[in-house]
Amino acid sequence: MKKQPDYLAMPVIHQQVAGIDIGSQFHVVAIGDDPKQHVQQFGVSTKELFRLTQWLTDHQVRHVALEATGGYERALVNVLQETGFEVLVTSGANTKNYRRFNGAARAV
Repeated sequence: MKKQPDYLAMPVIHQQVAGIDIGSQFHVVAIGDDPKQHVQQFGVSTKELFRLTQWLTDHQVRHVALEATGGYERALVNVLQETGFEVLVTSGANTKNYRRFNGAARAV
């Protein structure tokens, strides 16, 4: 079997990055390894989206990655960009391939 590359050895490009799991009723944001301190759930109303951006700002996050999910990401992407965040939106096929390649069922 072909040896898999070691992604832990990749250079750090951005120190503070958030990953967002997009949903129709809420979004889950992760900014670190500790789920009790670094993972937060937010609603999808405009008020909640601005609360999400404030939480990211409070944690010095300026870069955000999320998966395009049937249009549910559009309002959040607009708010993030309007408030100065650098946003990377990826297709579901990319994250599916990442999970399969790494043998894990977890999102990036």
